[in-house]
Amino acid sequence: MQTFKYYLRLQSNMVNIEKLKSAIVDREEVLKQKFKKEKIIEREFYNKVKKFVSTDVALVITGVRRCGKSTLAFMIGRSNRYGYVNFEDERLSIKAKDLNKILEAIYSLKGSVNYLIFDEIQNISGWEKFISRIIQDKKIIITGSNARLLSKELSTYLTGRHIDFVLFPFSFKEFLKFNDFKPNIYLTKDIAKVKNLLNEYIKKGGFPLSYKLGRIFLLENYRDIIERDVAQRYNIKYIS
Repeated sequence: MQTFKYYLRLQSNMVNIEKLKSAIVDREEVLKQKFKKEKIIEREFYNKVKKFVSTDVALVITGVRRCGKSTLAFMIGRSNRYGYVNFEDERLSIKAKDLNKILEAIYSLKGSVNYLIFDEIQNISGWEKFISRIIQDKKIIITGSNARLLSKELSTYLTGRHIDFVLFPFSFKEFLKFNDFKPNIYLTKDIAKVKNLLNEYIKKGGFPLSYKLGRIFLLENYRDIIERDVAQRYNIKYIS
C-alpha cells in the first residue's frame, strides 16, 4: 500500500507531456486564427529585426503591454519550422528544471524545428539557464513585458548572448498602413485625409486593440501598467 501511494504521489508530481502538448497547440491555434481573422500588418522594422535572429544569441523582444510583441515574434518564426510556447497558459506553470519537457513536447508535435518562440517565459523563475543551455543549437525569440526581462539575471546568464529589441505601439506611418492609406503628399485631398487620420491617431494612439475595443481598452491597459508593472513590482505604497 505504501509503495502504491508513493507511486501515485510520484505520478502527480511528474510533468504530463500530453497536457503540455495540449497547452502548446491551443495557444498556437489562437495566434493562427488571429492572423486569419484580424488585420495584421508587417511592422516597418520587420526585416531589420528578423536579421537579429541567429544561433548563439537570443532575440529578446520587450515593450509595453499589448503593443504586438507576440504577433511580431510569431510573424518572424512562422516563415520557418518553429515551435511556439506561451507561458501565460496556466497549464504551463512548471519549474525551470522541467523546461526540457517543453522541448520534448515541441519535438513530439513538430519534429525538428529551427526557431523556438518563448512568449512570456519570464513567468518561469530561473528560465535564463535553460535558454543559455540550448542557445547554441536553435534560433530563439523571447518576448515579455515584465521588467524581469531587463533584470540582472538576464545579464548574468545571457551575457553577450542576447540582442534586445524594444517594441512600441504603431507609429503614425504604421497607423496609415493599417488604414490602407498611402498618401500622395502633393494631392490636396490626401493632405486633408492625413490631417483627419492624425487627429484620430492622437486620440486613439498606436495600440492595435484600441481600434477594435475603443478607449475603454486604453484605460484598462494604462491601469494594468501602473498597478502591476510599476506599483506591484517596486512595492510603491502611495500609488496616487
